[in-house]
Amino acid sequence: MKRTALLTLLFLTAVLALPAAETSSSVTLIGSSAPEIQVEAKYSIKQPLLVGQGALTSGNNIKLDLVGKASPVSVNAAATAVLTPIAILEFSVGGQVGTAWTFPLGDLYGIQISPDVGVSNTEADPLSGIFYKGKAGAAFQFDTGAIFPGDWSSVIIRAYQEIYYRAWSGAEDNQMWDYELSGGLVNGLNYYGSYFLGYRMPIILNTVGVLLETDTYNLDGDYYNDTFYTLGIIANFGLTETLSMTLIPQWNTKDSDPDTRYTETRDLGWGRFAFQFTWSF
Repeated sequence: MKRTALLTLLFLTAVLALPAAETSSSVTLIGSSAPEIQVEAKYSIKQPLLVGQGALTSGNNIKLDLVGKASPVSVNAAATAVLTPIAILEFSVGGQVGTAWTFPLGDLYGIQISPDVGVSNTEADPLSGIFYKGKAGAAFQFDTGAIFPGDWSSVIIRAYQEIYYRAWSGAEDNQMWDYELSGGLVNGLNYYGSYFLGYRMPIILNTVGVLLETDTYNLDGDYYNDTFYTLGIIANFGLTETLSMTLIPQWNTKDSDPDTRYTETRDLGWGRFAFQFTWSF
């Protein structure tokens, strides 16, 4: 009993000794020429952790992002925990669940499934299962503004690597499915990488940059395991202190057949024009 009371007291003392957590919220309207439209609400809790005195450790923290997304054909919920043990590194784990249906106007199919294992014409199968995803990632990031203070000295470099498993609960192994009109997928382990080089400025157009993304499907299988690339030009505008707009023209190497939804590689070509408006509060 005395040992339990002592451990409880030590735990409470450690918790009370932590700096107060910071919270933030945002709502984002996402759209593109695909066409697509989506609303995302995010709530973040950031707790300082393992904070040091030096420039590399003074901002150490752990952050929890809770996200809800809704579109005309789907609804999703996600949670991600991000640990920053040093200013230039991040480690993250997270998960997502969702489901989808058919939107009658424009024949927008939230979920389509091939009736057979392998490649064949997909058929709409609304609310036939659950989409789920689990991920683990790491990022290296650097801002020259931390070394050379000044309004015009901020060059941003970020490289992110992620392994994730995604699946549709209503699909069998190697049975192709298409969730949120993303192109044909199969249940399995996948790899994602992104590489960003940008420049931050003290004007309304506060960030410009180039983003290269790579996706490799089905790492642990022999079927449907191509690698796709997406190149984007990012321009972010700080319209007000709380409202921002991001414009992203994109080119990619992914081509989805409109009938089968099977996705295959192609030469780099025009993909879509994406945009988002974010209100932070």
